[in-house]
Amino acid sequence: MREAFLAGFDPGPVAIGDLDPLLARLRVEGDVLQPEEILALKSLLAVSTQARGSLARTEVSARFPDLWALGARFGDFRAIVRRIDEVFDPGGDFLDSASPDLARIRQRLRLSRTEAGEALASLGRRESSNPEETFVTLRDGRYVLAVRTHDRSRLPGIVHGHSGSGQTVFLEPFQAVERNNEIADLESQEHEELIRILRELSFEIRSQSAVLDESYAAAIDLDLLRARARLAFDLDCGLPAFNDGGHLRLVGARHPLLAAAERNGGARVVPLDVELSKDARTLVLSGPNMGGKTVALKTVGLTVAMAQAGLLVPAAEGTELPVVDGIFADLGDEQSIELETSTFSGHLRNIAMAWTESTPRSLVLLDELGGGTDPDEGTAIGRAVLELLTERGCFLLATTHLSGLKMVAHEHAGMTNAAMEFDPTTQQPTYRMRPGSPGRSRAFELARRMIPEGDLITRAEAYRSPLSARLDELLGDIEQRRAELEQEIARLREVEAELRAASERKDKQAERLRQRLHAIREARWEATGATLREAESLLTEARRIRADMEQTRASGAPPPGGDAEVNRLRLSAEAKIEDARRKLHRPHDPELKPIRPEEARPGAGAYSIDLKAAVVIETEPDASGKLWIAHGSIRFHVPLGSLVHADASVPAVARPRARSGVRGPSEAPAFERQIDVRGKSAEEALEVVERTVDRASIAGGCEIRIIHGKGTGILKREIEEFLRSSPLIEEFRQGEPREGGWGATIARVRSAQVGL
Repeated sequence: MREAFLAGFDPGPVAIGDLDPLLARLRVEGDVLQPEEILALKSLLAVSTQARGSLARTEVSARFPDLWALGARFGDFRAIVRRIDEVFDPGGDFLDSASPDLARIRQRLRLSRTEAGEALASLGRRESSNPEETFVTLRDGRYVLAVRTHDRSRLPGIVHGHSGSGQTVFLEPFQAVERNNEIADLESQEHEELIRILRELSFEIRSQSAVLDESYAAAIDLDLLRARARLAFDLDCGLPAFNDGGHLRLVGARHPLLAAAERNGGARVVPLDVELSKDARTLVLSGPNMGGKTVALKTVGLTVAMAQAGLLVPAAEGTELPVVDGIFADLGDEQSIELETSTFSGHLRNIAMAWTESTPRSLVLLDELGGGTDPDEGTAIGRAVLELLTERGCFLLATTHLSGLKMVAHEHAGMTNAAMEFDPTTQQPTYRMRPGSPGRSRAFELARRMIPEGDLITRAEAYRSPLSARLDELLGDIEQRRAELEQEIARLREVEAELRAASERKDKQAERLRQRLHAIREARWEATGATLREAESLLTEARRIRADMEQTRASGAPPPGGDAEVNRLRLSAEAKIEDARRKLHRPHDPELKPIRPEEARPGAGAYSIDLKAAVVIETEPDASGKLWIAHGSIRFHVPLGSLVHADASVPAVARPRARSGVRGPSEAPAFERQIDVRGKSAEEALEVVERTVDRASIAGGCEIRIIHGKGTGILKREIEEFLRSSPLIEEFRQGEPREGGWGATIARVRSAQVGL
């Protein structure tokens, strides 16, 4: 579904509500649905029709066969939806278009009501002693006159009530009775027609009840899929791989609630990397207070649970999860006054459940293992839990501050230690997990930040055992050395990446130059071939004319144009043929001597047929018969067969000559001398810069301005590295304040007009 969203195949939202009661009523024969109920069902009918149209298409079946199959479960209810739209307006009121009979009845009803009102108003004006206080109104659905009580005798009729003050009587004059009866009769006909329409519409919908039931089930599935896909978009989720209990690996995992908070503007989430294998299925996690240990446990548990619930997970590619039969967690403080449980007893209750119910296919998460009681006793219980659950084969993650449990994880073959990282420079946790060694609790560092200065911390440190203090010091040294090594490794990787990128850019540039030379060579051969064909055509024509002239001469008639015309055509053809041969520079021409492989030595001079210029050989030919040559500051990788011996008659750089079909410097492509690459990735920006440099070089060289913005400086460094390595760049500099300052780079491009 997520991939379908990206491809533009969104069937739309599923806003239908709970329709189980209505669908149950449809199964009752003869039951008539009310307008609001029909409109509620219309939402399902419309969603079903739309989803079928969106998903049951050929292009969907080719790319997303499962979604196509889901779309085929929906019914096509366009006819019923059109009928409902003819019957009801959006508010559920009947429209005149519901049936011809209803339209006719309502037209007569409107006319009768108008006539009744006008007749009563006229009667009131004539018979009332106070016409200005007499008006027409409705009582019990019948048109009546509101008149003063003392006028009742002047208007005989049926009294329908009095006003609250008793001064006004609502009177239906006898003259209006028949007209009111007619209105009542029409209203009764209207009601009967409405009931008939509802019964007919209910029957029509009921006839599709089986399809509606399947469409409703499909709509529920579709709604769930869309919700999962939207969640995947919101949390930037990926699809994990699964295994049958072999190992657990999280790559770049994020707690879903923290990931959602980050998307809404919260703090950046530090991703979590965890791996448990067959050889070490138990991980004991230690480290500083408030360092992220509990969040790490919850992230592992939620990721596994989300995956097995059919959700994509907030983790990167490479994540692989076991299929577990249960997740047992002891997280948080289980103390409860109402339940008469302490912190420690709450922990024990959860541990007991994990111990009695977990299997080798279970995931167990234990927070603060061994806490809440005497450290010695807590260590003993925690060690027993770790060893026995590890022997059972569970995937087990436990956090602790107890040194004894850290030692158990270090000594046991099936366990491993890990620590939440702490930056000694900033004295703050980094929330990154570091596998392989335990971490320090750093209670004293935290206490110094949270307790006012005084003798409390100093006295507390004096009470520490020498062994504990020494162990803490050693762990601190290990952390410091590890941090330095990781910084050095990161720096080396950055340098390696920069070198690799520079090498790739040079390879791409060399490939473009090779392609350009190939295109020029092909164009030259094409143009020369055209010249040869033209010359051969002229020569054929000359031979034909000569044959005609000889035939004419044999017959005794003078030839048209004479021998001079024949000679002119012959000379013109021969000249074109010679010019074509000269352009081709065929190796067997006597004036051009090919260079043999043993003569191609570094430093030797040569003449390039392709460049039409003197060059210097830089390397010996390789296995493919190619070698590197230099023309000025520009290097080319060319076949040995394109080089001949240079002599004194060959100029260092031949002047370019216009050729049919070969683009020269005067025909160089247009380009912008100022380019803006802000907002582009480094690769996209370098491609634009390289293309502009090539075009500027072909055009004869000039100065170009590259606007890359300031930002973090990464794009600026990448562009400078490219300019530094490009043989087409004479020099470059940072822009002056009027040129954009640090946000722009000015580069001078060499001319590449080498007689191509």
